[in-house]
Amino acid sequence: MESLRDRKKKLPFLIAALWLLYSVFVSFDTLTPFEWTISFLTLLVTIAVFSTLGNRSSGTEKKDRLLIAGSYLLIAFAVFYPTLTNLFRSDYWLLYNTFLSIDSFTSENLKSIALFEIVGDLRFQPLAHLLIYLRHLLLGESFLAFHILNILLHVGGGYLLFSLILRLTGEARLAYLGGAIFLVLQSQFDTVIWTYHIYIICGLLTLLASLHFTFEYSDKGGNKTLYLALTLALLSLLLYEPAILFPGAIGLLIFVRTRGDKIA
Repeated sequence: MESLRDRKKKLPFLIAALWLLYSVFVSFDTLTPFEWTISFLTLLVTIAVFSTLGNRSSGTEKKDRLLIAGSYLLIAFAVFYPTLTNLFRSDYWLLYNTFLSIDSFTSENLKSIALFEIVGDLRFQPLAHLLIYLRHLLLGESFLAFHILNILLHVGGGYLLFSLILRLTGEARLAYLGGAIFLVLQSQFDTVIWTYHIYIICGLLTLLASLHFTFEYSDKGGNKTLYLALTLALLSLLLYEPAILFPGAIGLLIFVRTRGDKIA
């Protein structure tokens, strides 16, 4: 007879299965046969990778991580490939006109980009538009390249979330499922397909990376790891203002974990 602990372990997978059935039910008439085929093949690959992660030590070896990263790439492109031909939205064109007026890297020009605001009050995220300007310098006006970059960064976020869950729980299957669900969450769609929002994706990446190095520092120590965690937390704030409390939260988390180790 199953113990209560074993049942609790199966609960996340049951929730994921119910969520999948619900998604099929509400989307049945909206997808084409080709899209259903892509979805079914992606699901088979996901199940195959999930089944290989059978023990608590799996997910830490290089081959496991490459397999997981590859499956995340497949999942993301299977979901977002229909949007690759979408043109820029109007907010980017407004910012693009500002880019065209820049003829030199003076502090005044960079300030005009950093503080550019389309509507409403000025927001405190000075690196957001500078990041978009850097993308403009590197990729020009290629909306296809913009979409691919957003998808790749989104995959990076899913993989960092997988690594974080694996570190905290030791359960490779649960971590893999968490990263996979993150990639296809409906709340992520607007962020990924709206290429202007690259700064939100990068803000999340720096946030998750900061958490990773925070736990790395609390487990192994090292001043470089500590400084890296705090720097990434600050970058997250400068990219996206909702992370305003995050640097302080990271500092508090480091204090609590290291103090707990000293007491123990």
